[in-house]
Amino acid sequence: MLRSRQPLFARLGLALALALERMDREKAEPASRRGLACAAREYGETLPLIGLSRPRAAREQINEPHDCRVAHFIEDGFVDSQTGTSSRDKILDVATKIAQAHGYGGLNLRTLAEEVGIKAASLYHHFPSKADLAAAVAKRYWEDAAAGLEVLSSRTQDPADRLRRFPGTFRKSLENDNRICLCSFMTAEFDDLPDPVKKEVETFTDVNVAWLSKTLVAAGIVSTKDAKKRAHAIFAAVAGAQLMARGRSDIKLFDALIKNYQAAGLLPL
Repeated sequence: MLRSRQPLFARLGLALALALERMDREKAEPASRRGLACAAREYGETLPLIGLSRPRAAREQINEPHDCRVAHFIEDGFVDSQTGTSSRDKILDVATKIAQAHGYGGLNLRTLAEEVGIKAASLYHHFPSKADLAAAVAKRYWEDAAAGLEVLSSRTQDPADRLRRFPGTFRKSLENDNRICLCSFMTAEFDDLPDPVKKEVETFTDVNVAWLSKTLVAAGIVSTKDAKKRAHAIFAAVAGAQLMARGRSDIKLFDALIKNYQAAGLLPL
């Protein structure tokens, strides 16, 4: 009799865990929105697209009395002014750091749940599988990258100067514990990635190449016809410099390679 009730108890336990997690999340989200609404309003100079902290764009409308723009762009990215982030955001934050250091293969859901400080059942509630989690991480990563590039464009009037600043978006991750671009790491594992993850990883490249193409044309460096080829070359060169510097734990190597690209005419001096 006791044995026959065990599945029922297990289901009840899981349902209770999910219900509690949902209650916690509903309580946390308003606090998060209040914290965001009172965050600093200005952006910093450096673009940390590939760093540890996610550079969340301050573009969405916040239904708060003062309607303030909500993210603070500092060296380590857009950060909330308070710690009242949702469980889902915490999961994605920690998963991003793990993936930057160990790739898709290094993502372990149970270990991740322990680091976030939640039960494994709660993690599976947000992300039913490892593929779902990795796709969400990569999607948020390229969305943040796209938003950061738009910030760079809006703050830097000279297109050539934007191109000079572009390598800094990759340099930031090297400054953060010698990490590399999450999507560069996952690209190295491409054959083993589930299709939804592959799609998001490819989009990261597309976003960067599209921005570079547009900026190259605006700077008058290449024609529209040749812009995409040049953009691919710049993206591959900068990502490759990051990989080489990471392999030697030497950020000065990254800087030296970028200077060589400029001397060779790949990037503007």
